[in-house]
Amino acid sequence: MTDRLGWTAPELFAVHPEHGTLRVDYCGALLLSGNKPVAVEASRIVFESGSAYRNKSA
Repeated sequence: MTDRLGWTAPELFAVHPEHGTLRVDYCGALLLSGNKPVAVEASRIVFESGSAYRNKSA
């Protein structure tokens, strides 16, 4: 489903191979929030208490 919306696995789940979650600029959106995701859309992921928006156009 997420690949049809243009999200890649690294954009959703990645962590830096050497520094892990210490490099937040390299973390996937689902790891950064700490909140339960409720919807994945082409331009954002909706969480219980906010949204994560894409850095690039879909």
